[in-house]
Amino acid sequence: ISHFAEKGEIEEGEVVRVLTNEGEFIAVGHYQIGSIAVRVLSFRDVEINPDFWKTRLTSALNARLAIGIAGAWRRRQSARANR
Repeated sequence: ISHFAEKGEIEEGEVVRVLTNEGEFIAVGHYQIGSIAVRVLSFRDVEINPDFWKTRLTSALNARLAIGIAGAWRRRQSARANR
């Protein structure tokens, strides 16, 4: 994790770059204490900012709309409430 080399200590929740021993980029992700140290957000060397999240969430919604599952949870909750 490149953050170690650059800043020393790393805090839970920080965005980090994952590099090979040779310094080649692998991924960017969210550091978390535990068995999975980094939750990968992208295998591209991108900045994690509001535009990143907007693009990812829009893409996820469009994929769900395309296969007809967007809003399925909300429909199930409504159906249960109306019983």
